[in-house]
Amino acid sequence: MLVLDDERYDFGPGSVIHIPFRSPHQLYNTGNVPVVYLSALAWHLESFLNMGRMEQLHDCGMNDPTELENFPQEKSQMWPVDGRRIIMRKDEHVLTTRPGHGATYSLGGTGREGTGMTSNGFKMTATGITSIFVENPHFKSHSHSHPEAYLYCLQGAGFSEIGGKEYHWEKGDAVHVPPGMMHHQHFNPTDGETRELRFEFGIRYWMVDQWRGFKTVDDALVATKIEEEGQGEGHGHGHGHGQHGS
Repeated sequence: MLVLDDERYDFGPGSVIHIPFRSPHQLYNTGNVPVVYLSALAWHLESFLNMGRMEQLHDCGMNDPTELENFPQEKSQMWPVDGRRIIMRKDEHVLTTRPGHGATYSLGGTGREGTGMTSNGFKMTATGITSIFVENPHFKSHSHSHPEAYLYCLQGAGFSEIGGKEYHWEKGDAVHVPPGMMHHQHFNPTDGETRELRFEFGIRYWMVDQWRGFKTVDDALVATKIEEEGQGEGHGHGHGHGQHGS
């Protein structure tokens, strides 16, 4: 369970947790096996802006059974301060209709309208774990470019083309799409489904808004088969040109 601002929030496998800025919090493992989780934060940015602060309030260690027994049950998944979502569980992941991948599950909104990811209660504007991208067997994602992002492979194996080079990955690997508007695309050449968890930085949308004439380029708006005619040596950038705003 998570204790945040003295409120309890229960989580399990596949849950997404949002920690509001500067909210005191602590994680408890109430089960019998280790809990492994990924964390995303814009620490360097916060430090540069003199907003970063780390304060140790309680040491880690074994749970106190009496403390856990007396702690109130979860009241809500929402933060009482402003109603934002703190916990989203696996069965609540929102399937979106964005066509660039075999499927996209929206986990957290970026705080920017027009992204199709602001309706599930998450209000993360600095950094967040925002989506799960699904690539179908022998399919590739749309071919596109945008500012920096990270992907973490949850399932399967494949490769990404970033800036004209191939980078192969499998379950447990992380992929970095560097800043600089590098053209990239994700490929699944296997017989199974791949799933990638995306980390995204909200500051990138602020930069995009300042960038006059900025466009995210999509050469293929819909995920298509790797073997599709016109793909060169079985992979490469999609054909049919189009543009839309980031």
